[in-house]
Amino acid sequence: GVYGVTYLQRTIQAAVGLGTNIHEDALYYRGYLDADGNQFSGLEQYTITFEPETMPPAKAFWSVTMYNSAGYFVENEINRYAIGDRGFDTSKQITIHIQGDRFE
Repeated sequence: GVYGVTYLQRTIQAAVGLGTNIHEDALYYRGYLDADGNQFSGLEQYTITFEPETMPPAKAFWSVTMYNSAGYFVENEINRYAIGDRGFDTSKQITIHIQGDRFE
């Protein structure tokens, strides 16, 4: 990254995100609670819906990735670890389903 003399930022980047994009290029948001204020649970079913006019305002791409409590990708039967704007028609509504059991 390009951190100059911001040594605290350099330290944090080296400890938790070595190799990630610089702040000017990427933002990483984390969510721990659902819309009701409850901690996410694999026993529940969640959806994230983006209408064409409310797609994330990314200039390059956006994605949603699910991690387990240890910070690793959540295992799944299709071995897909992120979903985003690639391969979708973003002029139409996109709904992402997040749940512990198979989506039917």
